[in-house]
Amino acid sequence: MDIDQTNTSNVVAGRQVLRDSALPENIQLMNTWINECLPSHPECQYFDDKLLPTRVINVATDGQDPYLEVSHGRKGRYVALSYCWGTTTAPFTTTVDTLPERLQGIPLASLPKTLLDAVVVTRALGVRYLWIDALCILQARWEDDQEHIADWQIEGANMGNVYSNAWLTIAAASAGDKGDGLFLPRNLKERKCKVPIKAGDKEIDFAYLKLISYNSPLELDKRAWTFQEWILSSRILGFTTEQIKYHCRTCEVWEDGQYQRNGQDLRQILTTPKSPEESGNGPRQLGLLNAWYECLADFSERNISFMRDRLPAISGLVQLLRQQLPGEYYAGVWKIDIHRGLLWRSDQKVHFGRHLGPSWSWASREGRISLPFSPTYSEDYECSMEEYEEWLGQKRDFRTAILEVEMQYAAPKYESTGIVEHGILRVRGPTRESWVAMADDIRGEGSGWYEYLERKYYGSSGIDTGTVLDLISGSALLLFDANETQDNTLEKVVGIGYFDDGGKDVESAICLLLTESEGLLLKNRKDNGEQFERIGIFSVYEDAWFETCEARDLSII
Repeated sequence: MDIDQTNTSNVVAGRQVLRDSALPENIQLMNTWINECLPSHPECQYFDDKLLPTRVINVATDGQDPYLEVSHGRKGRYVALSYCWGTTTAPFTTTVDTLPERLQGIPLASLPKTLLDAVVVTRALGVRYLWIDALCILQARWEDDQEHIADWQIEGANMGNVYSNAWLTIAAASAGDKGDGLFLPRNLKERKCKVPIKAGDKEIDFAYLKLISYNSPLELDKRAWTFQEWILSSRILGFTTEQIKYHCRTCEVWEDGQYQRNGQDLRQILTTPKSPEESGNGPRQLGLLNAWYECLADFSERNISFMRDRLPAISGLVQLLRQQLPGEYYAGVWKIDIHRGLLWRSDQKVHFGRHLGPSWSWASREGRISLPFSPTYSEDYECSMEEYEEWLGQKRDFRTAILEVEMQYAAPKYESTGIVEHGILRVRGPTRESWVAMADDIRGEGSGWYEYLERKYYGSSGIDTGTVLDLISGSALLLFDANETQDNTLEKVVGIGYFDDGGKDVESAICLLLTESEGLLLKNRKDNGEQFERIGIFSVYEDAWFETCEARDLSII
């Protein structure tokens, strides 16, 4: 019996989710979604073929093996794959050594399951070319010579364009490894509810409906590279363990028929062209900056195989923002908002070695990044004029001047969005030296130090209650004036410091005031006393502590 002819259709909207996601009915459904989207959604229309990436996979036809093809600047329609490489299966890549054989052919039997399924879907959609990073970019170890890694540096920096120009992105959303595949097993026996089916007044059968979550955590959301892939792709066909979904700039539709029209989310805002007048709108620019900081919080806690890839993994988003934000971009920090951009806080107390960017860049740290202010914006990512004017007023009151930023990049062709060799931030601003103490070592009011600090800082310098609470766990240290006799009493506290490496072995620090109440904690480099490294951020109760200070020139690396 057709369920649509019974009362069940009045209880539950949608269609049945098939047990096997690879069935022909689902292939037909995918084609239906795309064929309805392209001509009817103004934001999604695909008028002209785009430049093909440097290398693409020609998926050939059924019965033939696909092969790698050099595009030589030709245009065409292609599909891009977004997936997790994983670690449970052996690497399957193109290198300088394997390139000749990849150009001749890639045996289907040799492909990991996710890559094989992507070839199958691309063929079923009638598209000739497929782009997969592991096969279309020459993979090289960092210790290889520069000639071998140059291809990855150039192509990796161009990945934003690859996904934004793709006709479609296939997302292996629930696969944690390239060997898992797109068409994962479905367990439709879980969480079912029984709904009676009636014909007229007579109950004739039952339908068993599976409860489906539309916001379940996905493996793909854990990977850093996929963050910009999701934002930049115009159309995404996502494969999860529960159903297939189609996401475009206009809507999101699921295999069971659930439909949701998208609002003005960050993805749509960034990928919708704006007029010069709109792009130069001050409140909008501030809103986009605040959205950028929100993006950093999400992006920075995702996993990445090589920490040196952190900046390249978000370079496509940067290239889009550059069209709407004036000024330079330095290793993850926008010059137009550089004072706030330097005040990031690392939630993981681990520091890594070379090729991770300068100490003042959040890209030099592993783990989630947070900021000591709460970015605000409306649904269309535009701040109010009042908020914009307040931001401009704060910029005028900043105490430290940025004199020069000197950067050196590993791939000059894509400078400022790729791997950073080193960066020097030259500034002129007020500094004070402080010595530090753990909150638990403070004498005077005993256990009353928390209430004291809350009274002193909360509502006065913008430090929220959560910041004060962090002191309890010892994640922050208290700052004292180094010019005074060491006296561990609450009345002598001048500020709160957050140290990037925990601060356990730090006895003193140089405080560089950036804004009215926040700044950077610095230390001299052991091998060069004229240069400084960032070791954290601080907040002071009031800037009077810096009133008698003369401006000092510093080089921060």
